Amino acid sequence: MSRRTHSTIEKLPVEVKTTIDDMLIDGVWPDGFCPDDDWIGKPRYIDCVNYCELKGHKISESAMGRYGQRVKALTRMRNAGLIARETMKGMDGEKASQTQKAAAEMITAHLIELVSDADSFSALELKDIARCAKECTQVAIASDKYVRQQVEEKAKAAAEKIEKTYKKEISPEVLKAIKEQIYGIVD
Repeated sequence: MSRRTHSTIEKLPVEVKTTIDDMLIDGVWPDGFCPDDDWIGKPRYIDCVNYCELKGHKISESAMGRYGQRVKALTRMRNAGLIARETMKGMDGEKASQTQKAAAEMITAHLIELVSDADSFSALELKDIARCAKECTQVAIASDKYVRQQVEEKAKAAAEKIEKTYKKEISPEVLKAIKEQIYGIVD
């Protein structure tokens, strides 16, 4: 089993780390920090490294790159969860259940990709990933349960309708066979 290492960036003072996160996630330049004159746009890893050096902390560009990839991936996962929850808010019925299951499966696939591509995560990041995976699994299970329940209710309603409509015309044995073989209802 590989040993997880803590990022040097995780050990930075909170205000410096927060600024680095803002630079990487939101593309925000810190106040008073002037990038190279020839570069205009979002901060790059080298800009984050230079900012750290300006604040008295030596960080390698490769460490910044690893940290940046992890932070961006986790941010994408959180945003995907937010979007999924917002999308599901107004839905009801079978379509919502199927959509929820699909969204949960997509997010789970992204989680697997995230975990397999990254070298190391902090304990807090692993906790977030595990919680997200657990929630996705719960959504998928609830969705399957709901769909099964809906199918059972429809089958029972159809069987009752056939029984009421054709009770005089069909023998009890035929009605029982319809219930069991077509609708899967066993009395």
